[in-house]
Amino acid sequence: MTDTAEQTTAPPRNRRLIIAAVAAVLLVGAGLLVWTLIPSDHRVVGVIYVKDDADVEMLGAGNCRTLGGYADISTGSQVQILNGNDEVLAYDTLQQGRLIDGQPGVCKFDFVVRGVPGGEDVYRIKVGSGFRPPYTVREDQLDSEVGIAFGT
Repeated sequence: MTDTAEQTTAPPRNRRLIIAAVAAVLLVGAGLLVWTLIPSDHRVVGVIYVKDDADVEMLGAGNCRTLGGYADISTGSQVQILNGNDEVLAYDTLQQGRLIDGQPGVCKFDFVVRGVPGGEDVYRIKVGSGFRPPYTVREDQLDSEVGIAFGT
C-alpha cells in the first residue's frame, strides 16, 4: 500500500464567510479613506465689534446700532466667507446689535455662517461695504469663534 496525502480544504461555506469578512474590512477601510480625503463643511460662528463713542447709538433693551462711517455694519448686513480668489463660498447676515455691559460705545453683532466648504488654502471674512479689507483666517480657525473689531 502506498501512502497518499490527504488533501484538506475548508468547506465551501467557511470559505465564503472568510471572503465576505475580508471584503467587508476592505470596503470599510476604503470608505474611511475617502471620508478623510473629502473636505467637510464648516459652521463659522463669529462676532463683529464696533467701538466708536460717536458712531454707536443705544436703542434701549440692550440693543444698539452703528452710524456714520460704520453704518454699513448693522443688523441684517451681509457677512460673506470668501476663498483666496475672492469667490463667495457662503454668506449670512449680522444679528441684532447688542451693547456690551461696562463698555460704552461698543456694539456687538453676532453671526453664524453655515455650509462653508472645506479644502481652501485661505478663507476671508467680509462684512459691510467694500472699502474694509476682509479678515483672513486658515481653515483650522473656522471652527473656533472668530472675533473682528473695528473702531478706535
